[in-house]
Amino acid sequence: MRVGLVVALAAMLILWTGSCGSSGNNAGANRVVLDQFFDPLAGPTLTTPITTTSQAAQTFTVDVTGTLAFVELFVSQTLLGSSLTIDIRPTVGGVPVELDALALGSLVIPDGGVGAAPGFFTFDFRPLGIAVTTGQVLAVTVRATAGTGTYGWSGATPGGYVDGDAYTRTGAGLWTVDASTDFLFRTFVTVP
Repeated sequence: MRVGLVVALAAMLILWTGSCGSSGNNAGANRVVLDQFFDPLAGPTLTTPITTTSQAAQTFTVDVTGTLAFVELFVSQTLLGSSLTIDIRPTVGGVPVELDALALGSLVIPDGGVGAAPGFFTFDFRPLGIAVTTGQVLAVTVRATAGTGTYGWSGATPGGYVDGDAYTRTGAGLWTVDASTDFLFRTFVTVP
C-alpha cells in the first residue's frame, strides 16, 4: 500500500511539474523574484516617524540582476495631510546620496494611499525601469512631501539585515546611520 501511494504521488508530481514548469509556452517570459528582505519573525519593535522634516532610509545589497519590480515597506499613515515619496537612491560608501534629484526613481503615494494600521504595503516600481545588478548597494528612502501628514516606517532593534543599514535624517541634512536597527522591507526583481 505504501509503495503504491509513493508511486501515485510521484506520478502526480511529474504531471504537475510538467504542466507548471518551463515548457516552451513560457519562452521569453519574465519572472519576478524576491531579492532582499528584512522581516524578522518577532515583527517590528519600533516605528520611526516620517514627516516633511524627518526622513528614513534602508540600504540593501542587490543579489539578483534584473529590473526592480516591487518594494514592500512596513509602513502606516498616522496623520492625514501629506503624500509619501519613496525613492530608490544610489549610495556612496554605503550611505544614501543626499540630493533628492539623484534618485534613480521615485513614487509619490497620495495622501491616504497608505493605511493607518501598520503593515506591508506594495509599491510598484516596474514602470520606472530601474536596472539593478548583483552587488550594487542601493537605498530605499521615504519622506512626506508638503503638508502636515505623518507616516511611520517600522523596524526592529536589534536589526539583523547584514547587507545594509537603517538611516535617518532631518530635512536635507546628512544621513545618520543606526547600525543597531533595520527597517522592515522586501525588494522584488524582474529577471528574464
